Amino acid sequence: MRICCRLLLFALIALSSIGFGQTPPGLANLADDSVGMSPARDWTKLGIRTWEIRNLERTERGGGVEAYNIAYKSGDYSITGFLARPIVRYNPDGQPAALYPAVILNHDGRQGVTRAWRETALEFARRGYVVAASSFRGQQGLEGGSQGRFEFAKGEVVDFLQLTQLVRKLDYVDPQRMVVIGEGHGASVTAAGIGRSNIFRAAVVISPTLFSASPEYGYAGLQRLRQVSSDMLGGSISESALVRELKAREAFTNIGNLRTPVLVIATGSDPDLATTLRWVDTLRTKGVEQQLLRYPSMFSGFVTATDNGIRPPDWRENRDNAWENIFQWVEHYAPKSPLLK
Repeated sequence: MRICCRLLLFALIALSSIGFGQTPPGLANLADDSVGMSPARDWTKLGIRTWEIRNLERTERGGGVEAYNIAYKSGDYSITGFLARPIVRYNPDGQPAALYPAVILNHDGRQGVTRAWRETALEFARRGYVVAASSFRGQQGLEGGSQGRFEFAKGEVVDFLQLTQLVRKLDYVDPQRMVVIGEGHGASVTAAGIGRSNIFRAAVVISPTLFSASPEYGYAGLQRLRQVSSDMLGGSISESALVRELKAREAFTNIGNLRTPVLVIATGSDPDLATTLRWVDTLRTKGVEQQLLRYPSMFSGFVTATDNGIRPPDWRENRDNAWENIFQWVEHYAPKSPLLK
């Protein structure tokens, strides 16, 4: 009964919040999200250690927040990323004046943490959250190039979970209030990751491609993985190898162990909407708290898209509505921090 009431609450929020203008201001005003490439890092000189997040260049400071290009170690690879946070104050005894909830952002695409995602991170920081986004292995963007190669929601899950563990250890982060948001490829990473770790208080999954090596779920994502196998692996792969690759990206059979409430956002042009709907039904069947928001007239990536002059006429309204619900979801499960006594 409690879960049903909570779901009803969020359903009412979804119906009543259209037009409130909750899109992060920097994102709403971003007309161009073209990607700038910084040179690859000299990892030998930097010497990133496995237990640290290294702040590289400070990119923002003002309005009570600051942001950095960062680097960290994930397995054998050095990975770049982006970190935004409220300006942390310390008491005379060296303890932080507040512990902050944290948001992990898993972006779409292969071009690192773009301006759109940076503006998203900065908005959450202004709202009182520590925010970290991995560039993921094999990607290069404003933060420089990461080692490794693109693996399409396989090794990137390792990168995501490793970054999460490092963020949890920051002395100004409350490890009991962690949230993850993923879109597109990042949503696939998120869905697989929350099936392996229950440290998140909530998750937001936007337009994912979902995988399963189980015949019970029709080898979900098999066709999509076959399509990208040439690019990802350098050629076509056998059916048995394809099933092994599906298993490495499993999002269905781990649901039985999942305890993270999930907000799922779907559009009419998602790569495999039927599989997403089945995943939501499976979450419901397994007793996982969830909510599905559908935007049939929207395109994949509409939540972080910029204005290219040819967006659908209802795009801004739907984007605002989606962000209203995302902020409501995050703030409900991981509320802002009071000052420590």
